[in-house]
Amino acid sequence: MAANNKLEERIEFIVEQQAKRGRVMKRLATVLSVLLITAIAGFAQQGEKRRFGAPAYWGPVRTVRVERAKITNQNGTLIEGPRMLLQTIIYNEEGSRKEVTVYRPDGAISGKSIDTYDPEGRILETDTVRGNGDPGNRMVSSYDGNKRLIEKIIYRPDGSVSGRITFIYQDNKRIHTSVSYDQNGVIVTEVTGTLDLKMHRMEAISQNGNQVVQRESSFTDTPQGQVYEEQVNGTRTRHTLTRPTGNGGPELIEYNPDGAVGSKQRWKTEDDSHGNSVKTITFVANGDSGNFQPAEVVYLTFEYYGKN
Repeated sequence: MAANNKLEERIEFIVEQQAKRGRVMKRLATVLSVLLITAIAGFAQQGEKRRFGAPAYWGPVRTVRVERAKITNQNGTLIEGPRMLLQTIIYNEEGSRKEVTVYRPDGAISGKSIDTYDPEGRILETDTVRGNGDPGNRMVSSYDGNKRLIEKIIYRPDGSVSGRITFIYQDNKRIHTSVSYDQNGVIVTEVTGTLDLKMHRMEAISQNGNQVVQRESSFTDTPQGQVYEEQVNGTRTRHTLTRPTGNGGPELIEYNPDGAVGSKQRWKTEDDSHGNSVKTITFVANGDSGNFQPAEVVYLTFEYYGKN
């Protein structure tokens, strides 16, 4: 069930990212996808409270430091390379504010995002800061009387509207329209999509000038595991299967366009007393072989409120 929750968060994240433009948010999206994978096998201790937002961290987390190291085979010996800082996260004690700093490979700051949440965990605002310290875009979220998300508005630093996403709910479906504008308020791109919350399927049509692109993505539960598929204009662009392994961890199978297995990935995690993953090793096997080799390790260092 934990794996399903993380994968459904990706659907929500994909919708949100259609509104966030620029290199800073793309870097944040890349790092977040890594952290969602590392969180798949993590389970919270009973009674722990979850921090708001994705990925899911449990307990009174104050800070998180995320580092990644590559593992190489040198003359038959596995060597772990130096750790590279990916991001740091700072929460206030109530968990209503989260500040994420993303770093470039050279250690310089790529950008920041600051999320604020209401007491029930709904995101209210996201502010971004560029790597040079200048303010970036700001996104404000609004909800209806049933506490459902109905609008996201993205503002440039000068206050002009960069984009707007509106949401309409019909039975088990959420229909969203995402529009991006230039500095003069002229529509640049418009995306209309439908997210089937019951069937875990999202369809979207984007129009930029004379170019129209239709995208589809879905998660399907099967006896073998959870299948994820993406299509662009009717052509499959991604096909994966996530399934449990004998040791309880997940296995991700990536398929080539011809349906053959392209690669397999498995993860081995170590958790702290709160159920947060502090070390995750990624193992990769090429093709349909079972020869899994360690490829990288992600370290998460947590500090908690109430602890010295």
